[in-house]
Amino acid sequence: MPDVPITLVSVLREPLPDLFRFVTWHRRQGIGRFILYLDDPRDPALTALAGIADVTAVPCTAAFWDSVGLAPDARFTKRQCAALTHGYRQVTEGWVAVCDGDERFHAASGSLQSILAKAPEAISALRILPAEIIHCGIDDGHLRFRTPMARSQVERIYGEAAPLVRHNLGLVGHRQGKSVTRAGQRVGIIRQHWAQDPDNRVLPERVLGREDGAVLLHLFDRGYASWREKLGWRVTAWGFPARIADLLQPLHQALHDGGARAEAAERSLQQLYRALHRFDDRMLDALEAAGSLYLLSRDRLAAIDPDLTGAGRAGTH
Repeated sequence: MPDVPITLVSVLREPLPDLFRFVTWHRRQGIGRFILYLDDPRDPALTALAGIADVTAVPCTAAFWDSVGLAPDARFTKRQCAALTHGYRQVTEGWVAVCDGDERFHAASGSLQSILAKAPEAISALRILPAEIIHCGIDDGHLRFRTPMARSQVERIYGEAAPLVRHNLGLVGHRQGKSVTRAGQRVGIIRQHWAQDPDNRVLPERVLGREDGAVLLHLFDRGYASWREKLGWRVTAWGFPARIADLLQPLHQALHDGGARAEAAERSLQQLYRALHRFDDRMLDALEAAGSLYLLSRDRLAAIDPDLTGAGRAGTH
């Protein structure tokens, strides 16, 4: 099959090594062009990526936001959609993939390129469902992920914590996945999870999951410290499970208030974090029995291409 051009568009605020891993991974999935909107207009990635031929880095300055009709302090999700839509309209051929900096499109065999090459002409977009990272303390060179599961399986795996993740099919992050859309269509807006036409209808799409050989690896949890740091955003984020947000809101406020209540809130947060993101042997066995355990070599996600390693050194000067 001939190569199908793929452009990846993303709004990013990532440490340089993570950004380089993001680009490296997606190059190996067949993506040939990147349009990266850097939410921090002074991001060192602007300098580091300046000489990388397949990457266009766009600083999200006040002037840029004004050019798409927004203020720099507009809600992030609104700015994100505006940037993704702007990026989509820069592409005239092939496909446009969109995802966040903590996400990776992954074809279990072959590449995203090979999956897109087989997409029927009538399909305007593909939406690839997530596999969300979990932690279990097993050091065997593999990362472990959970994929969406039947609600009956949620009960078996999570026990008392099941009501918190039942609506999201066992996930804490989004369950909708991310889209890859044919270029050049009449699109009104590219949203975080799908593309809509000018009448706000979702474009004709096909949804793919692990049974189709494709997942969106979601590195949603990067440890308790990172999870705690993002509490303020999580309690207001659209798409975040409402039951979890309702638990987090008073704990977040207690941390802000300080004192004895803050100490109790910290303990409660740690307990909640373990219930949602840490899997013991019983939970892992149940996850595997449900067909929702997904493994990937840790080394594959850690790789950085040599040209980007050099860019990282240049970006520090």
